[in-house]
Amino acid sequence: MVQKKILVLDLDETLIHSHHDGLVRPAVKPGTPPDFILRVEIDRHPVRFYVYKRPHVDYFLSVVNQWFELVVFTASMEIYGAAVADKLDNRRGMLRRRYYRQV
Repeated sequence: MVQKKILVLDLDETLIHSHHDGLVRPAVKPGTPPDFILRVEIDRHPVRFYVYKRPHVDYFLSVVNQWFELVVFTASMEIYGAAVADKLDNRRGMLRRRYYRQV
């Protein structure tokens, strides 16, 4: 059995676009509904993130997962990054290795 090579993917702006309450992102066409909304608590304040998956990201992940061990990283906090990666992974076990900003 051949060991898979590692493919490192940036979470934000590569796999998804997101914004939080009150912040409008020009990368997403106004009026476009998010693929999912995350509710996380940051410094004891609830924050909603509106997450937009890149076109065909689910298909891309399922295909490249056949050839590579997938690793995701983000400069964002772990509480946000883990929640987004969990939603993208959707219990398929593709995104087991994750790296986040260390506080």
